[in-house]
Parts: sequence; structure tokens; C-alpha cells
Amino acid sequence: SSDAERDFRRLTALALSCDLTRVVTYTALLPNVTDVGGAPGSDLHERYAHTSGIGEPGYDPMGETVMTEMNRRYARDFSALLDELASVPEGEGTLLDHTTVVWTSELATGTHPHHDLPIVLAGGANGFFRTGRRVRYPQNLTVPFSWSAPYGIGPAHTRLYVTLLRAAGLPDETFGSYTSVTGTDGTPHPLSGTLTELHV
Repeated sequence: SSDAERDFRRLTALALSCDLTRVVTYTALLPNVTDVGGAPGSDLHERYAHTSGIGEPGYDPMGETVMTEMNRRYARDFSALLDELASVPEGEGTLLDHTTVVWTSELATGTHPHHDLPIVLAGGANGFFRTGRRVRYPQNLTVPFSWSAPYGIGPAHTRLYVTLLRAAGLPDETFGSYTSVTGTDGTPHPLSGTLTELHV
């Protein structure tokens, strides 16, 4: 972690603990390619992210190694943020007990698939979420894709956002403009409502 990242984690805990804000967004800085095992002067995205997907065209074990190390680095920073929040006493517990921290990516892998996106939720949200579990959704809706064959997806991430809104006490049923999408076989797939498996 850089000094700036450590300072931002501390500032996040301070701002949440004194109710200066209730929402913080943090975009992790891309590390220097050599800090995650890449060759000096190489492009982290093109050289390593695009070659990291096992079983995908252009796969290179070095791409997988570098991207794995990059995500280990992000995991350490995520853990450090959780530690920072857990160090602040609040009510009967800690700031982390009353917060939800979401770690996600814009893509499932560096080769740009949008399905099988890994997302980590941490913190209790005042008991709203059932924690300490791994939830894997079936990919039972086939959708078209612009530069490859159709593929199966699980529930829409918009439903995660609705679930997070509910955890914050808001009554919203939708996030965004659409309420459903239709699969290539004509099956409707809801984009509204919560992911009931995640909350108590």
C-alpha cells in the first residue's frame, strides 16, 4: 500500500465514524507492473490482463501469475480497510459491524467476460446480511454477447445494488432504467428486487 492509500483508509473510517458521509467510493490504483511480477515497460492490461483467462484464446500462464499477484495486493488493501473499520468502537460493536464494504471489479476477468463476476461483501450492515458464506449463483440465462458466442449468466448485478440500498434502509425495488432482460431463448430475467440469498 502507498501512503496515499493508507491515508484514504484512515480518512474513510473517520468520515464514516463521525457521520460526515454514509457512502464512500474507492477506486484502487493500478500498481506498477514490476511490483506485481511483470516485465519493466510492459502494459499491465494488454500484456497480462488479456492473457490471464485460463482456457481462453491467448492464455499465458505469466498473465495469470501477474493478475493473481495484483489481486492479492488488492485483497491486502481490502483487508486493511476492514481492519481500520473494525478498530473503531461504535455502539455495541464496531464501525465494521454497522457498515457494508463491497469489493468488485468492472469485469469478471482481464479478457473482458461479464459473467461469473466475483464480488465480496464484508461487514454486518447492522445484521442485514448473512455473513461468513460463499454464494454462487447458477448461470441459467443465456444472453447474446457482441464479440463471441452467447453465454450463461446468473442474476443481474443491479439486484445486488437494490440489496445494498435495502441494507441502507431505502425502499427501492430497481436500480437503473430496466426491470428485466430477455435471454436468447425468450426467458425473461428480472433486474429488480433483492438477492434474497444474501440477507437475513
